[in-house]
Amino acid sequence: MGRLGPFEPAPRLAVAVSGGADSLALTLLAEAWARARGGAVLALTVDHRLRPGSTDEAAWVAARLAERGIAHRTLTWEGGTWEGGTWEGETWEGGRGGLQERARAARLGLLEEACREAGILHLLLGHQTDDQAETVALRHAVADSPGDGAAGISALRELAACRLLRPLLAVPRAALAAWLAGQGLQGCDDPSNHDRRFARVRVRAARAAGATPPGTDPDAIAAAGRARVAAEAALASLAPAVAFHPAGFACLNPAPLDRADRDGRRRLLGRLLCAVGGREHPPPRAALDALAGALAGPAFRGRCLGRCRLARLGDGRVLVAREARHLPPPLALDGLAGPASWDGRWRVEGAVPGNLTLGALGEDRPAAARAALAAVPGPARPTLAALRAGGTVVAVVGLWRALDAPPLAVVTPSPMRRLFDAPFVLAGPLAHII
Repeated sequence: MGRLGPFEPAPRLAVAVSGGADSLALTLLAEAWARARGGAVLALTVDHRLRPGSTDEAAWVAARLAERGIAHRTLTWEGGTWEGGTWEGETWEGGRGGLQERARAARLGLLEEACREAGILHLLLGHQTDDQAETVALRHAVADSPGDGAAGISALRELAACRLLRPLLAVPRAALAAWLAGQGLQGCDDPSNHDRRFARVRVRAARAAGATPPGTDPDAIAAAGRARVAAEAALASLAPAVAFHPAGFACLNPAPLDRADRDGRRRLLGRLLCAVGGREHPPPRAALDALAGALAGPAFRGRCLGRCRLARLGDGRVLVAREARHLPPPLALDGLAGPASWDGRWRVEGAVPGNLTLGALGEDRPAAARAALAAVPGPARPTLAALRAGGTVVAVVGLWRALDAPPLAVVTPSPMRRLFDAPFVLAGPLAHII
């Protein structure tokens, strides 16, 4: 834990605990560590409802931790309700991969929001050495995977509301299970951990049978960790190449890319496109390489990639803005039960009741906002996020609000959290009170 600091004098920690041996062991270890320093732990369980019994398992976790005096809270994901073998029209066989990806993103969002509400800055996850090995093996097996995965799981990642910490990456799964048994506990066994339709389960089974998939021997795992550190340092050196505007678009100086290696260029461009385009994953490596090559040439004028539009500006920099295709409909803010996201780019933390929507500005140009909009490059204007009341634009997020408009909402640029992994230059605050 000391390597993942700094921490407060009396540290308050949140721990994501599913009920498995890894996360239960982490919860007990973290609680002892925090208590010895005058701090405390809040255990968080996400009931994903992706299979029967998940609610009972969350209750079991709460009961076991209550016996040990550890505070616990269950967070429920409403998007995964089980309905006799399907979830929201997605079958177990046909849609499970996409659903699991959505479930992971929703789980992290719920955990981060719980940390925000509790005022906790550190969220601990129970990934261990075997998870690291499986991740590296999976990335080695995917020829089109950008370099981040092959460099292993990061022990520390900055989110908008908290720091994501993985203190057990050097500890094997078997050692954690044995230690937990010594504490008189045994974790729940998730049936999906034995479902061979998942590539991770197949890698795990191969390792259990004595095979050594590429990247999973101890030397390779250690090398993956070193590669992660080196890659993050290299990416940090490219930080001055990117400047974000509070309204959600960015300007890229392509000159530093010429001095970076291929993986560095892929990382920078991939994360930049994810942030501006609101996507979970970057474009394929071949597409990123082609973009980097085009940016290096004087003839580059623009292209679209990863839901982003890139265009050369008059000063030689490159505008990176959300492209105007495939935009979702406006999000109605009235009656929201909790935080919500629009277009993967903007997160609404709270809204005053009223006939409010959050959506693309489009071709609307409020007279009072024309001066502010004139400072925005033309290709970025249609996809700016606008708040409307009764159909009338009353604010453009990060740029302008009507003088007579009352406080309406707190809107945070959710995708920019992807850039916290390296100290990119952000031209403006990370939260905008509109």
